[in-house]
Amino acid sequence: MMPIINSNCLTCKRARDLLASKGYISLASYESIKNLLKQFNEANIKDGIGSEHHIPLLYEAKFMPEESEWDILWFLADYKSNKQSTNFSVLRFVYNYESDGKNAAHDIFPFIKADSGERSGFSFLGAESIGYLFNWQHTKGDGNKGHFLFIPWG
Repeated sequence: MMPIINSNCLTCKRARDLLASKGYISLASYESIKNLLKQFNEANIKDGIGSEHHIPLLYEAKFMPEESEWDILWFLADYKSNKQSTNFSVLRFVYNYESDGKNAAHDIFPFIKADSGERSGFSFLGAESIGYLFNWQHTKGDGNKGHFLFIPWG
């Protein structure tokens, strides 16, 4: 038999009042309140209950069950995350981190780039179009390749 809730229990009374205010009727047992709270949480998380925080001109944040984002001082630093990817940057281009779960890329402006995952590598001073002072890349299909003093190898 399930224990009956003590009518003097303040926490139990608050739980019953919360459930009743949302249309859930509970019995007077711990198990019934526990099951109703679980149903209440599942129903509201599906509806996207989250939180938002704002400090004007300084900080904004939005946190949802499957995604979150925040920024400080008009994108001095910002962060975005969802089921598929994560993005973090400082001054947009000074430092940028991107991840899609399989691959991650770190860019430090203007000279350094480091990647990990299926296509990993490290680059210093350069770009795809002109070559690199130093670059190393590793892919599963192509193996190792890169540039040294703007001269390709591999």
